[in-house]
Amino acid sequence: MIDVVLTPEEAQSPCGPVHGVSGVTQIGPMAVHPESCLTMLAAGELAHQRWLRDSGLFTSARAWAVERGAVDDTGKAIGFLRQQFPGYTDDGYRQRFWQFRPAAEALLAAHWEHVLNVAELLESCGYLNGDEAAALTGLPNPPELASEL
Repeated sequence: MIDVVLTPEEAQSPCGPVHGVSGVTQIGPMAVHPESCLTMLAAGELAHQRWLRDSGLFTSARAWAVERGAVDDTGKAIGFLRQQFPGYTDDGYRQRFWQFRPAAEALLAAHWEHVLNVAELLESCGYLNGDEAAALTGLPNPPELASEL
């Protein structure tokens, strides 16, 4: 992983000011097993839902917002699956992607404290490089693949 960046956002809606945060994780070129990539894409939405539940903030409206926020990850997963398994309907790709949710939930359960540690520091700093995030999790930060000339 190269880095993780949070960016505060403010916008004016017809109902008044809206405050939010967008986040980007720059992964860079790495050799990642397809199942691991799909599990990672599923884990973001599930982590957000878990945090809402643990914080006593979970509502159906917030669950919908989390799902909408995960549209980019879901789209990446469906695009990947579309390449690997041509011929499904869009619902078929979604169902195949949802099969990675149990693995993502297990991964989050095993590493939840590390997820919270990264989130806490990221909240205060707004930026972590890959080595800093890896150190907080106790996991290695794999080197990037050499680009081909």
